[in-house]
Formats: sequence, C-alpha cells, structure tokens
Amino acid sequence: MKKIAWGALLTPPHPIPENTAARELSGEVNGMSKPTAEHSIVVLPAVTVFMPVYNAMPYLPEAVESIRRQTLRDWSFLIVDDGSTDGSAEYIEQLDDPRIRILRQPHQGPAVAANRALALCETEFFARMDADDVSHPTRLEQQLAFLCRHPETGLLGTQIEPLGTLRTGRPSRLATDHRTILADLMRGRHAMCNPTIMCRTSLLREVGGYHADGVLEDWAMFLSMGQRAELANLDRVLLSYRIHAESTNNRHMAELRTRIAFVCDRARRQQARLTQIGYDEFLALRRVGPFWRRTAQGMEGHAMAQYRIAQVDILGPRRLRGYARLAWAAACSPPLTLQRIARTARRRLLRRSGAGPDAAWPTKDDQAAGNVAEPAWPPKHDLFGVRVSATDYEEATGVILDAARRRRSGVVSLHAVHALMTAAGDPALRDAVNTFDMVGPDGQPVRWALRLVHGVRLRERVYGPELMLRLCERAAAERVPIYLYGALPETIRALHANLVTRYPRLVVAGAESPPFRPLSDAELEQTIRRIESSGAGIVFLGLGAPKQDWFAYRHRQRIRAVQVCVGAAFDFHAGNKRTAPQWMQRRGLEWLFRLCCEPRRLWRRYLMTNSLFLGKLTVALLRRRRHAPHAPPPASHGARPVSAALAAASVSHQRISVSAEGASAGRVSANGVPAESVSACSYSDRRHS
Repeated sequence: MKKIAWGALLTPPHPIPENTAARELSGEVNGMSKPTAEHSIVVLPAVTVFMPVYNAMPYLPEAVESIRRQTLRDWSFLIVDDGSTDGSAEYIEQLDDPRIRILRQPHQGPAVAANRALALCETEFFARMDADDVSHPTRLEQQLAFLCRHPETGLLGTQIEPLGTLRTGRPSRLATDHRTILADLMRGRHAMCNPTIMCRTSLLREVGGYHADGVLEDWAMFLSMGQRAELANLDRVLLSYRIHAESTNNRHMAELRTRIAFVCDRARRQQARLTQIGYDEFLALRRVGPFWRRTAQGMEGHAMAQYRIAQVDILGPRRLRGYARLAWAAACSPPLTLQRIARTARRRLLRRSGAGPDAAWPTKDDQAAGNVAEPAWPPKHDLFGVRVSATDYEEATGVILDAARRRRSGVVSLHAVHALMTAAGDPALRDAVNTFDMVGPDGQPVRWALRLVHGVRLRERVYGPELMLRLCERAAAERVPIYLYGALPETIRALHANLVTRYPRLVVAGAESPPFRPLSDAELEQTIRRIESSGAGIVFLGLGAPKQDWFAYRHRQRIRAVQVCVGAAFDFHAGNKRTAPQWMQRRGLEWLFRLCCEPRRLWRRYLMTNSLFLGKLTVALLRRRRHAPHAPPPASHGARPVSAALAAASVSHQRISVSAEGASAGRVSANGVPAESVSACSYSDRRHS
C-alpha cells in the first residue's frame, strides 16, 4: 500500500513523504485499463500531532488513547521521549500503531523536543498535545475544519476544562478573536493553552519554532505568530487540562511569571523599535524600580501562583484549603481580581451576542430559518424540457463566489450537447437538473440554440474547464477553500499540483477520488462528512455526466457549498487530455476534435446525440416560427431578449417548464430519484462527458 502526500495550502506541494495518512489502492478506470472494485484514493489535509514525554506515568496511557480515538483518521503521531525514567519509555515502546513514530533524546526540555518534531513534520498542520492531558474525540477534526474555513488564521486553540485528581472544574473562557487574544498575551494574561493548539507548519517554521526559554517555550512563539497571522480559539471545550501538584507550572510559577513579563517587554520594545535587552538586564531593571511597583508586581505574581495552586486543591481532596487560597489570592491583588471579573463578564456578553471565530460563517440552522440571503442566480430558458441558464463567465463566476462566501448550498452544472440530450431523454434526470441553481451553456451549439429559440444573445459560452480556472483564480484571491472530488488517483494528484502551482494562494481543502463501484451507505456518509467538515466553499465534481449530476442532486441539502459539475475539466487541467484549438471551439467543432482523439469511444455518442439535437432544434424552430409575431429582431448584441414579444414567450416557456416540473414531481421518490433510474445511471459509466 502506497502513501500519498498532501499538497501545501500556503506553499507549492512537497515531495511525497513517507508518513502521511492518505492511502491509495491501485487500479485504473475510465477505459485506460481494467478497473478494480476497490480503486480509490482520498487526499485530505493531514495533521502531525506532537507530544513530549518526560516521566508522565500514570497519565500517559490516557493521553495517547485520546489521540488514537480521534474521529479524524488522517494524522501521524510524533512522540518524543525526553529522557524519562519512570516507565514512560517502556510504555511508548510497546505501542503498535503504524501512525505513531517514537523519537528519543536526553532530557533537554519540551522546546527542544518540539523543534525536533517540527523538523521531521511533513504535513501541513502541526498540533500539540501534552502527556498528562486528554483530547476530546472530535478535537482534531473540528480544529482542522476551522483552519480550512479560515485561511487567514495561523494558530488555533480551544477552550479547556481543568481536570483534577477527583473532579473536573469549570471550562475556561479564553478570548476567541485575534485582537483580544493578542492584547491579553501582550499584558501577560493566559490567552491560549499550549496543549490545545493546531497551527500551519509553514508559519511555525517561519517564526523559528518554539523558543527554548526554560519553562516558557510557547509565549514568545504565540506573539511572533500573532504578528504574521491571526490567532483564534474555538469557543468549545476540546481538551481536559490536567492539574496536579507535580505539573511544571506549579513548581516554577514565580519563574514563569518573570519570564512572561520579559517576553512581553521584548515584544513591546520591538513594536516601539527600541533596543532589546537581555534577561539578566531585565531582572536588574525590575529590582531598581520604585518600591510600590516592585511590591505590586510581587503581590500579583504571588496571587497568580495562589490561584493555580488553589485549583489543584479544589479539584483534589483539599477543597476547603483551595477556597481559602482563592480568598488569599484576591486579598493579595484586588486589581487582578477585578480584571478577572470584568473579562469574564465581557466574554459572556460576547458569547450571548454570537460573536466569535465562526460568526461570519452561517450555520445550517441559519439557512433553514431563511437568515442567509439567496444568491442572484441567472434566469433560465427551456431547451427541450431542460432549463438552461442565460449567463456568461463574469456573471457565473460572481454568483458562485457570492454563494461560496456565504457557505450557501448550491448546484451548478455545465451542459454541452451530450449532457443536454441525456437529461432531455430521461424524465427523472431532467426533473433533477431542473432543480439546479444554474445550468450553464457549456457548448457553442447550446449557446446558439438559446439564441435561435429564445433570442438570448450571449457573447460567449460557459465552458467548464475555463469556468473552473476562473473560479480557482477568484477563490485564491478571496481565500475561499475548494474541494476536488472525482477522476483517477494520478489525475487528482496532478490536478492538485498544477492548481496550487498556478495559484499559490489557492486553498485546496481536500481532494478525493472515489472507487469504481457503488459506495456503501457508510462510505457515502464518510464522504459527505469529509466534504462538509473541510470547510470548502466550492466543490468541483469530475465524475462525468450524469453521475456527477445525481451526486450533486442527492446531497445538495447536506453540503454547505456550491457543487460545480465540470466533468472532463479534471483531465484537461491535469494534463491528461488536450483541449481543442480556439478556432475549433469558437466554431462549435470541439466535438470533432474529441472524436478524432477518441474515435472508438465517442463515435456512437456524437452520431446519436448530435443527430437528436439537430432534430429537436429543428422542431423547436418550426414551432417558434409558427407562433412568433412578424417583427424584426433588434440589432443590438448586448440585450438578451430580441423583442418584448419574445421576452413574453420566454417567460411563458419558463412557466410551462415549472408547471411540467411540478406535475412530474409525483414521479420522483422520497429521496428525489426513482430507484430504477439510480440503478440504471448512477454508476453505469465512469467516463467523462
């Protein structure tokens, strides 16, 4: 079994690494060789989880199992044994999981271990885990989905719940927006929890990784990343943070507070462009300050230490002593206590108002309640029973990106002659296609038919491969994630590499090639879940007609993205097939070019569908001439309707089509597609249209 790399989100793809989680099963389809029943590939953003271990027993097994039980399966686990002497090394050695990689080093601290793991990381995302904490099962999946939805975010944490020896404490109320998090960090307040973070590997390398400052290996890294990208915290608890008397922070609280003050002072000096000073000089300056300031700083540090030790007592067997420590901490530093109360009240108000990192992305409940504005999809006109949209590249790209930014569910299909006649000849497929938000005129003959039958004068057709490139260009500029679904494994790899090379800022949230067989209910459920959780705003489908139309139709209510059926565009942009010359495309001869390239596969299709198209077009023109008024069309090429009478006839056609759609709705089963039609055409042909 061969493993496949995931391409970069912020940089061009790396060479194929060895320990990524996506897997390929061999075989070929689409007529190139005999297909196998298990031919599939799934390429998803993979995560490397790093965990330093130093004398972590008896908490280590629970921490390791919390990662192995994650709902996200595409991860690798780097465990660095930092010279343990209590049996932790023996436990790690007996772990039998191909996704787990174990490194050993003398005791040098977690920062050195983290930077060593970072040097070996080959995935796009890097997550942190401590050996005495417990990650909730959906932690990695939810963090990965958020980072895919928000490319501007470089570092993401979560809320935590304190886990003591006997009980669990109240969840944290860490800020969720970038400005508040950065302001809290600059003031020396805990705004992010290191064991919860997930970040982009390229950004972590850019800031130099973790800073080896004794017990403080993360604060300076947070501030450095906050200057280059946005910081965020999910407003939900995804990690249980164990608090016990042996934890590092408890044993070094005074030193920790001093080093945090030093890091914050260094950041303020950098912003003010002042000369930097060393740690020893910083300590000397703190000792020569005014007496009242030195006393206040000492009391504040003592109060913070007492808060932390009080949590250990309250969550353990000494609850009364813990409450006494809390009272003593409040008396030592009243300003600190008032600040805590004010921050708690403010964050509760923000939470009730719905403000947070996910506030800009509408939920499924918002869409069901009608709180999301509908995109202005272009008008449609009836062609042989199929409602085709009168649109061009600029309008189609704009409305698709508008819907994608709002996370609005939608379906867009591009119909050339073959796809149009297939839908016109299948009542169930025609009813499904007529529910799509946009059916673009992919072929020149379809554009000409719109002009001849309805007087719609379009300057250009909406060619699927060209529309895909324009959407990728706009998506890269506006940081809208995309998802690729369909084609062969080698095609999906080449397509992904070509797209991210052509558009370096393009965020490809995932890419997947389904197997050449009907998917089981469980596999289909996993596929929909992967697409939905990726956070993609646009999902490109390259399954070929009509399979891609059925897929988009059946799952449009479950995928909060615009599904764009582009067919053979995957092969064209992957470099597997050549496109017709421009002069042949302009004259509607692309079918002839493809027939010359693949005569054995396409001669029957074009002989039948082209003849049928010409026959139906002739009948439609005769009917139009019989009922059309004797009025010359206007000379303008910009307006779509050529006359008021033809505009009224077009509206009449739309009403007739809508009525026919409503009348035929009774033939559609509960899931939207008759069982006999699904079995006949859902998986009958994997070839591109």
